[in-house]
Amino acid sequence: MRRGVYYSVGKHAYLIMAHTQFQQVVKLVSLIDDSENDIYLHIDKKVQNAYEIFQQEIKPIVKKSNIYFVLQHKVNWGGYSQIETEIELLKTAVGKKYDYYHLLSGADLPLKTQREVHEFFEKNKGKEFVQLGTKEYIREVRERFQYYWFWQEYLGNGKGVLKSILCKIRYGIVLIQKFIGVDRVKNFSNNLEYAAGANWFSITHGLVEYILAKQKIIDKLFRYSLCCDEIFIQTMILNSDFKKNIYHKKFDGSYQAIMRKIDWERGNPYVWHEKDYDELINSEYLFARKFDENVDKNIIDKIYGKLMKSNK
Repeated sequence: MRRGVYYSVGKHAYLIMAHTQFQQVVKLVSLIDDSENDIYLHIDKKVQNAYEIFQQEIKPIVKKSNIYFVLQHKVNWGGYSQIETEIELLKTAVGKKYDYYHLLSGADLPLKTQREVHEFFEKNKGKEFVQLGTKEYIREVRERFQYYWFWQEYLGNGKGVLKSILCKIRYGIVLIQKFIGVDRVKNFSNNLEYAAGANWFSITHGLVEYILAKQKIIDKLFRYSLCCDEIFIQTMILNSDFKKNIYHKKFDGSYQAIMRKIDWERGNPYVWHEKDYDELINSEYLFARKFDENVDKNIIDKIYGKLMKSNK
C-alpha cells in the first residue's frame, strides 16, 4: 500500500459512509482497491471500536490504494450531520486534487471493473453526476428547508413514544412558522434555484472546491432542516457555473444521472437479491445499492467473485 501523503495523486477519490456490516464493506473496499483510486472511509461515531475495525479488518486488505480513516461524526437520519459528514469527506480528500470524487455508502457495490469505471469518467471528463428529481418532487421538498425543523438530530425517523410526541410538537411549531410567514429560502435569496435528488454523487475537483468555499452558506440554509442531504448538492450546483456541466440535465429523477442502479419501486430502497444478478451485471450502471448480507449474501459474493476475477 502506498504510504505517501499528498505528493502521490490518484485520479479518483472514493468517499464511503459506513455504519454497519463491515465484512460487506471489506468486499466493497477490495473491489475499488486500484492504483488510480484513493479511499476515504467514514464510520459513524456511534459504532463502537470503529478505528479498531478499520485498522484490523479493512486497512490490511488494501494493497494498491491509499486508504484514510476520516474524522468521525455521529450521523443521524435526516439530520444536518449527514451534510457535515459529506463535507468532512470532501475536506479530507480535496488536497490531492482528484479528477472525480465518488460518494458511496457501505451498502453499495460497483457493477463494473475499475478499468471500466475509469474509462467511463475519462470519456465524460468534466461532467457532474448529480441527480435532479422531478419538478413535482422538488416542490414537495421546499418545506424541508423553508422552515426550521428543530431536534432532528435527536428525533431521527421519529420512532418511540417520546420522539413521536416531540415530532407532533415540532410540527405545531412548523405550522406557526407557516402562519407568520417564515421563509428561510426567500429571506436568503429571491433568485435561489433549488432541487432535490439522491445524495450520492460523482463530481469534479472544481465543484468540490466550490462547495467547500460555500460552507457558511450551506450552514445558513440547511442547518435545522429535514433530510436536506438530498437537497444541498443539487442546490449548490444549480446556483453555480457548474450547472452547465451536469451529465443528465433532465429533472426526471433518473439514476442514470449518477450511474447508480437504485430501485425505489420495490423497496425503501429495494435490497438486491441473487435473482437480480443478470439485471445488475448487464445494466449500464457503474454502481448499485442497496445490498445487505443479512438479507442475501449470495448476490454480494457473486458480484464480488466476478469483478475480482475480472480485475486481475
